[in-house]
Amino acid sequence: MAKFNAEKTHCKRGHELSGDNIRITSQGSRQCIACVSVVYKAEYYANPEAAHTKKNEWQCQNNYGFSLADRDALLVEQNNTCPIVAEPD
Repeated sequence: MAKFNAEKTHCKRGHELSGDNIRITSQGSRQCIACVSVVYKAEYYANPEAAHTKKNEWQCQNNYGFSLADRDALLVEQNNTCPIVAEPD
C-alpha cells in the first residue's frame, strides 16, 4: 500500500501532490494542503464557535503545554489576573 501511495501524483480530489501543495505528516505520509484547506473551511463554516475552540485548545496545548480547562482553572485561582503583569494595589 505504501508503494502505491508513493507513486500517486494527484490526490483523490485531483490536486497535484508536489511542490507547495504537500506537507509531510508526522507519520511520514504526504498530505494535500488544498484538501486540508477545503476540509478546514467546511468545518469552520458549519460551526465557527467549535472551530475557534478547537484552534484555541490546540494553541494552548502546543504553546504552553496545558489544556483550556487547565488555563481556566489557573485564571480562577489567580482571580482572572496575570501575576506577572498585575498592577500593585
